[in-house]
Amino acid sequence: MYGINNYDFTSAASKSYGDNMVLIGSRYCIYSGNVNNDQIIDSEDLALVDNDLFNYTFGNAVTNLNGDNIVDIDDLSIFDRNAENLVIIQWPGATTQQKNNIFIKNQFVYE
Repeated sequence: MYGINNYDFTSAASKSYGDNMVLIGSRYCIYSGNVNNDQIIDSEDLALVDNDLFNYTFGNAVTNLNGDNIVDIDDLSIFDRNAENLVIIQWPGATTQQKNNIFIKNQFVYE
């Protein structure tokens, strides 16, 4: 017999790896917007969200960030807020090389 496992992430940021959550109202929430799974919320993710927004994508799409089964302006606003704050996803087991690749990708070059 299998038991039911429940874990409440919403009561403290420290309940996630690296305290990688944001306080919204009275609950801590996991960041959303890393739709291409490269561990950083950036313009590559924007292209995917924007394409699905333009094409009126319905259903369980990875770009449906708020879970309402339609990719719309609400999903774009979630992405925009997290991209503006330069959210970089943290995960256990990341190698130094993976972390360096994310850091290099996130650097801005000014000439």
